[in-house]
Amino acid sequence: MNNRNLGLGLERLGLWAMNWPRLSSMIVLACLVLAGAQFSGLKFDGDIRAVLDPASDAFIDYAKHQAQFDDDSRDVALLVRVRPEVAPAEAITRLRELHLELSRLNGVVSVRSLFSNAQQLPSKGSLTDGIGITAFFSGVLQAYPALDAFVSPETSSLVYLVRMQDEAYRTNAGLEKSLNQLEQTAAAELNGVAELELTGRPVLRIEIARSLVENLALLLAAGICLAFLVSAFIFGNAGAALVCTLPPIICIVLTLGVFGFSGVPVTYLTVIVPVLALVICSADTIVLVYKAMSAAGAEMGAASFSSAVRTVGPASSLTSLTTALAFASFGFAGNRAISELAVFGAIGVCIAFVAMMLVLPVVVHFRPRLMKPFAATAPRRLVRLGAIIADRAPRGGPTFVIVLGAVLVVLVWGHFALEPAYTVRDYVPRAASVLAAEESLDRHFGGSARLHVVLDTSGSQNPLDAENLGRLAELATIVSEVTDEYGVRSKPLVVAALQIDGDLPSLLNSMPADLRNQVVARDNSAIRISVGVSSLQSTDMTVRMIKTFEERLAGLSFASGVGITGFNAVLSDNFPRLLDQMRVSLFVCVALVFIILWIVTRRFALAAACMVPNLVSVLVVENMIWVLGLDLNLTNLIGLTIAFGISVDNSVHVVNALLETRPRHTIARAVVQQTIKAIAPALIAGTLIICVSAGAMAMSTIPAIAQLGILMATSLLIALLSNLTVLPASLLAFGAVKR
Repeated sequence: MNNRNLGLGLERLGLWAMNWPRLSSMIVLACLVLAGAQFSGLKFDGDIRAVLDPASDAFIDYAKHQAQFDDDSRDVALLVRVRPEVAPAEAITRLRELHLELSRLNGVVSVRSLFSNAQQLPSKGSLTDGIGITAFFSGVLQAYPALDAFVSPETSSLVYLVRMQDEAYRTNAGLEKSLNQLEQTAAAELNGVAELELTGRPVLRIEIARSLVENLALLLAAGICLAFLVSAFIFGNAGAALVCTLPPIICIVLTLGVFGFSGVPVTYLTVIVPVLALVICSADTIVLVYKAMSAAGAEMGAASFSSAVRTVGPASSLTSLTTALAFASFGFAGNRAISELAVFGAIGVCIAFVAMMLVLPVVVHFRPRLMKPFAATAPRRLVRLGAIIADRAPRGGPTFVIVLGAVLVVLVWGHFALEPAYTVRDYVPRAASVLAAEESLDRHFGGSARLHVVLDTSGSQNPLDAENLGRLAELATIVSEVTDEYGVRSKPLVVAALQIDGDLPSLLNSMPADLRNQVVARDNSAIRISVGVSSLQSTDMTVRMIKTFEERLAGLSFASGVGITGFNAVLSDNFPRLLDQMRVSLFVCVALVFIILWIVTRRFALAAACMVPNLVSVLVVENMIWVLGLDLNLTNLIGLTIAFGISVDNSVHVVNALLETRPRHTIARAVVQQTIKAIAPALIAGTLIICVSAGAMAMSTIPAIAQLGILMATSLLIALLSNLTVLPASLLAFGAVKR
């Protein structure tokens, strides 16, 4: 077949732009203006609920639970640590007034703290300077053990749980304004008598959203600078580097414009799309410019660029298609947030291709008027390296096939040995103050999230009758055992009350309705025990904890009427299934790419040979993750799938060069050698810029994005080596190249 059929004719866009450079420049400028006008619509959302499945049983149960009980999803934990030199009388006065001031704030529904039932506490006059604040807090707990959830005597600290209004919680801007007001009010009221920290899901949401903006700006700026520097290294000329950098810059503007126009907020998943579009556009641009300069000898002109589009353009078209398919395969996960990544990722890849094909012809046309002529050549070391690899590539005999099969079997075993896990910590900046606050809350109060053990009492007229209280006491014993086993600091209100005298009804009846609804459902159909757990807790930890609960509960006669819910429980239910779906998406991506290659090449053996080196790279990286003892998380799976789609680009360029070389070389070995010699320098250059740009993601303060950059750079380096060594042998072994 002719290699021009390889790209389905999409490369003609570049030839059209060469014939109509002025019109192309007007189109590019118009698109830039329109995209820039959409920047005001850019939004960022750090809500971790975006990846949950609202149709899952766990999510539905949790939603019903929130409707019946006190809804803690909008709670902000204000952690206050009293300074040791402060007199108890002054400290208690300030802390009591802080409770009152917080409850009066706009955007606040309620406040729960040590002072929620203030008449139980000693009056100011009963406090003397001779009593330390630690001794005072210890005395309070001796008298009222149920307040253990709010006071930590050993650290002289206490926690205020501030419930935010739903209206303030709906938008990032409203929530951030309310949190700032909350922090400023607390600081002013305490007036230096104590240190304060904020944590909880609302705070995590704002911290993630803020970091998305900062990291996106940082990574795009770093990506552009690195693209310029790597291009200058490859071509040895700043002018050539500038030519290679313009399409990626325009690609970024257009991609962000699409986000702004759509009104869909950038999330901690889709924030990688503009960066990856930059990386892909840079790599394809370098390959095309490299070919044009090689054809021209040094100075790139209209004729050499058109020739490059005709030869390399089909491969670039097909590689854009395979990478877009890699993103599109995420749509099979059936998750809204993942589907957004699929759509915007595929759009970003298409924009990268169009930007390259429209902008480069415009630059070639107008360059003589805008900059002095320059001579640029690829480093000779790349050409020599390509020749060395071509001469030493495996021959692809029966031994190669046997060894390759054995290696793949071992690597596939490692793929299934990986355990899925997810933790919010991966998406929060490493230096974020909320991390320290949450860790402190974990150590002394049990964390800002909740696991709820719920007892069904719908068959009773009184949820707090003797029978239900007896069952609740049994549940409290199990809860205490499990929380102690897992090192959870929290002692729930119900457990503390039952350990005193069992007079839970009196205790609850003395409380306001919102506090009573912490234990008793609004319609009296259920009662619950709530355990504080870390918002940063990994899903595998939550799964183990819930499994332990279920094992202990199974021995109860009323076990069928007991359930476990909570936000962490929903995460632990949804994420393993989501990660399994993402694994399926990876295989769907492989299948789609194979089918496309089979269709465009019309050769089953050729398409199969192209799959082998790229599957090897993915499986090798997965086994590296397993050997290092890391978990298979959402970011890893996204990175592996995208890396596969990008790494196939190398195979496509080899096939493209092979179809060019074949008519002049009829012996299989000579064909493969000539193919690798011709294409290796361009592949090394393209992979170099991708790896450097992806590696720049390691600069991100968000661990998941930094991990994604390292994983992609590693995967693509392995894919390059595999495509230059395993692919030639596979082409020979599969009979894709005939004598």
